[in-house]
Amino acid sequence: MLDAASAGSLVDLVPRDATVDLRFQDGQAQGKAACNSYGGDYEADDGSLSFGTFAQTVMACDPPVMALETAYLDALTKVSGYQIGDAGLVLTGGNVALTFTGGGSATA
Repeated sequence: MLDAASAGSLVDLVPRDATVDLRFQDGQAQGKAACNSYGGDYEADDGSLSFGTFAQTVMACDPPVMALETAYLDALTKVSGYQIGDAGLVLTGGNVALTFTGGGSATA
């Protein structure tokens, strides 16, 4: 799950129970982006990472939840690398640094 500090770097007001997570399975990246589920292709090689276009569900949620979702999905488009360490999975690129704990998934 996306850690609280990463969620806080995306929006000023992080909704209390918003969940943002990311899982990699069978060549697909998928998860929940605060309100909607999303998924799509990714390519990873020797520390580099890029995502294809994501498909997502189209539910509407409260504005703060939607703001987090929009900022998160936008941040994923900027990701160009990853590291796995004691803190968990860290995605980086541009001005983006997203840390996922608990095996790639956390509640913001």
